[in-house]
Amino acid sequence: MKSESALGIRCNSGDKVKTGINVVEFFGIYFGAKSMTICSKCGSEYLSQNVMEEIEAEVRKRGL
Repeated sequence: MKSESALGIRCNSGDKVKTGINVVEFFGIYFGAKSMTICSKCGSEYLSQNVMEEIEAEVRKRGL
C-alpha cells in the first residue's frame, strides 16, 4: 500500500483516512491496483463511486 496524503476525513474508528493505492480483490478475483482512501488506524478501505463502477462493469463483462 502506498500512502499519499491526509484528507482531514475521519473513519468510524475515529482516525484520519489517507488516499492510497492498493490491490482490489473480491472472492479471489483480481481487479488491479486502484486508488482508495484507507484508515491509518483500522485499515478499512473505501473505494470511490467511479472505482466501484469500474469493478461492477468488469464483473458484468465476466458474467459473474
